[in-house]
Formats: sequence, structure tokens, C-alpha cells
Amino acid sequence: MTPEALAAALLAQAEGAYAAEAAAGLLIAHRSWLARADFLRFVDVAPSFSNERVLMASINWEAALAANMGASSSETQMLAVAAELAGVHSGRSLRDLLGGLNRANTTLVIRAVLHAQRGASTPPLAVAPFPPVGHSADRDVRTPFSDIPSVDGQMEPEGPEL
Repeated sequence: MTPEALAAALLAQAEGAYAAEAAAGLLIAHRSWLARADFLRFVDVAPSFSNERVLMASINWEAALAANMGASSSETQMLAVAAELAGVHSGRSLRDLLGGLNRANTTLVIRAVLHAQRGASTPPLAVAPFPPVGHSADRDVRTPFSDIPSVDGQMEPEGPEL
């Protein structure tokens, strides 16, 4: 099964459950696990009950996490974050799961978390830096955040909608 076909089957299985969609979407967007033969042994693929031409796939998250497959630290972090989104405790702290991720993987995780919370209605993501360490209270707090474009190049509104 190609990674693309597996991605479609995972999304078909997860459809309508935001957290499951987010977990599948994170693995798909990361582009590592779905092409690995050692990971595929933890994926069950079967035809849909309602339409035999549609394949559905599920992941045995517990077994995949316990397998100790040879992978980079970011690959194992992304697998564990996806498992957590799917409702399976990875046994790792949030600090351990997110620490050291590069910007691209951090963005993927943030988008997945937003999707898990709000589904397809999630607006584009604005990525803003934190103020520098030692940020003085007498400086304008908004300065480090002004004119920050979103990931897709559009400006995002400020406030709770982000």
C-alpha cells in the first residue's frame, strides 16, 4: 500500500472525530511514518462496512509506541504526539514531547492540536515569537508580535480566535 493510499484510509477511518483526524493528519503531514515498513505492521487496513471499495485504516498506537523502532528523536516525538491526540497516553511529558522540535514540526503539532479542538473550522495559523528573555515591563509588549505574518502569508486577527 502506498503512503498516499494509507493516508486516505486513515482519514476515512478518522472522519468526523476531530482528535482522530488530527492524529492521522499529523502523521500524514510529518511524512515519515506512513512510508516505514516497520510501522506498517501496527496498521490494520480493511474495507469499509458501508462501501467495500473504500479502505479504512487504524493504528495500534500502544504497540507502535512500545515497539522501540529505530527512529530519530523528532520522529518518535511526532509519533507520541499523534498517539496522545488519538487518546493513547505515550508515557512522556509535554516538555519531552515538544522539546527540541524544529519550527516545521512545531507548526504541524500546533495545527493538529487546533484541529483536534475545532476541526476543519480552524483558521490559518499565526506563529508569533515570545518576547526575548529578560523582557522589560517598561518596553512595549506588542513590539515583538507586530506585523507577524501567518504561516500561509496572511495576517491573522489578534485575540482568542487564534
